Amino acid sequence: MLHNIRAFSNWPSVYLGTGNYVKLRNGLSFRLASRHDIPIIKHVITDRSYGPFDGGEKIIVDIGANVGTFSVLASRECPHATVYAFEPCARNFSLLEHNIKANRSNVIPIKKAVAPERGIATLYLTGGGDSGHHSLIRSKRNTVSEEKVECVTLDDIIDQVGDIDFLKIDIEGMEDAVLNSCTQLHRVKRIEKEKALKS
Repeated sequence: MLHNIRAFSNWPSVYLGTGNYVKLRNGLSFRLASRHDIPIIKHVITDRSYGPFDGGEKIIVDIGANVGTFSVLASRECPHATVYAFEPCARNFSLLEHNIKANRSNVIPIKKAVAPERGIATLYLTGGGDSGHHSLIRSKRNTVSEEKVECVTLDDIIDQVGDIDFLKIDIEGMEDAVLNSCTQLHRVKRIEKEKALKS
C-alpha cells in the first residue's frame, strides 16, 4: 500500500478499488480498463521500467500502447518529440484516446497492430478486466473473445515517420518476430522490449 500512497494522489480509491481512474502525484491521470491495470502504471511511470529518456528524442514509437501509460509519459518527458502510439484493441484504443486528451499529450494514436506482415489478423482478448495481455498469439489466457485488426509492419512505420529515436515494444510474445522481420532496424536508435512486471 505504501507505494500507492507515494505514487497516487487519489490513493484511497486506488487502495480500496473503488474506481478505474488514477491520478499520479506528478499530475498525470489515467482512466483504466480495470484495477488490473494499476500495476502497469506503477511499472511504467513510478519504476521507470523502460529507463530514462535522454531528452533529445524527436520521434518515439510505442508499439502495444495499451491505455497510453508509456506514450503519455514520453510526451511529458520529451515535449518536443512526436509520439506515435499503436494499439489495436478497440476498448484499449478508446481509453488511449481519452488519456491522451486528458493529459494534453503530443501523442498520435493509431488503431493498428504491428506484425511481421501487413494485413488483417485476429487479436485474441483476455477477460476479467486484464487489458495488458491481448495478443496476436492465441494462448490459454486470451480465449475470451477476439477482434479482427489491421496490421502494419515496423518497416511501414519507419517509411512513414522516418528514423526512430526510441522504440518501446510490448506486444505479448510478438516482439522478436516484428523486430527480426524489419529490414531497416538500423534506423532505430534505441529499442526497449517488454519488461516483466515486478511483484
